[in-house]
Amino acid sequence: RASEHLEEVRKEILESFQNREQPRIKRQIVEDADNCDENQTVLNRAAKSLKFGNTSAISPQSSLGLFNSPTIPIGNELPHIITAPKHLTSTPISEGNISRELADSPTVKLSVRYPSKTLNKTLCKSLKSIGKTLAHGNPSQIANAVMNCPTVKEYVLKKTLSLLNKEVISLCSKNSPSMLRKTSKADLEKFDLELLCNEWREKAPLFYSFLMTVSANKRTKGSLWFGSVAIAGSVLLKQKNEKMNATAAVLGIVMKSKSVE
Repeated sequence: RASEHLEEVRKEILESFQNREQPRIKRQIVEDADNCDENQTVLNRAAKSLKFGNTSAISPQSSLGLFNSPTIPIGNELPHIITAPKHLTSTPISEGNISRELADSPTVKLSVRYPSKTLNKTLCKSLKSIGKTLAHGNPSQIANAVMNCPTVKEYVLKKTLSLLNKEVISLCSKNSPSMLRKTSKADLEKFDLELLCNEWREKAPLFYSFLMTVSANKRTKGSLWFGSVAIAGSVLLKQKNEKMNATAAVLGIVMKSKSVE
């Protein structure tokens, strides 16, 4: 009885599979069918079939031998959208930005023609502004460009201080004695602060300009000399050379005599 019952169960299972609706089969979309050969056969594959090379892993239903899984080449399984070539695109650089950069940073070239040869040189970024102002020829703009260039400005200041030092050395020399060196009684009687300022304006213009610049204000801007400037300059020159002491001698006499004259 057990065997008969087992046989009945097996028949029922077979009948249930036979009466079951056939599973849907996906058909592979074949692109460019006109290019295919007439003898080429497009194979279908089951919906629940996985392909690994030449082997197939199928569902338990097909293991009963009711469905045979066809073998499809791996290349034909990929959809057309995956195998289609990819087109890379990029956003081009705006030509306007390039033109603006070139306009903001022009190329400045210097050409010097010697009797034997011609020298052509492209100025570096720090010297471009000086080259452009030289082309326009405005002295004020050239001076501003030089002072706005850090590397050149450093040497300009050093040169200016060197000229100032030469003027002070010349004032203190014995070759052309300054009023501050003349300390005799007759010279001290003729000593005058305005004459001293006039001497500096003539013999040491850079030194005198320095004194007037640091002492002048809006109220005294148009003045040509100050007694305080003469005294301050005398103190500085006496620090440079102790023989330049005429102003100190006059002030000492005035303080001792308590005279305003």
